[in-house]
Amino acid sequence: LARGSVFHERARISQVIVSPPYQGKGHGTHLLQAIYALLRRRQVVEITVEDPSAGFRMIRDCVDFQNCVESELIPRELVPVADLSMVAAAPAWLAQVQSALRITSAQAARVHDINLLRNVDASDEALYKAFRLL
Repeated sequence: LARGSVFHERARISQVIVSPPYQGKGHGTHLLQAIYALLRRRQVVEITVEDPSAGFRMIRDCVDFQNCVESELIPRELVPVADLSMVAAAPAWLAQVQSALRITSAQAARVHDINLLRNVDASDEALYKAFRLL
């Protein structure tokens, strides 16, 4: 290894546990944000989660979506979607989200899908059905 080289570290979160009396009060969200902040300061290149539970997956999705909005990678305002054939995630955008948030490509794609769902008019039955079938 050449002198001055930098190792790029990948971090894996194996478990996040919030005791039942404290669940539903935002502690899991704050804990995940604190973990993310610590790992970004350590210049970790990618943060993964090992076999997340359904509850933790929901927290992670919400935190990653909010981080995208706060980083201005996703607009705060709604952008109505009229045609789902035009909304595939651009590889450059996915790479930008991965790099900025240090999340996996699969998680970046989930954030894209969450944003897409947010912008699909649920009262348009055909469009909403098309989204569900994506």
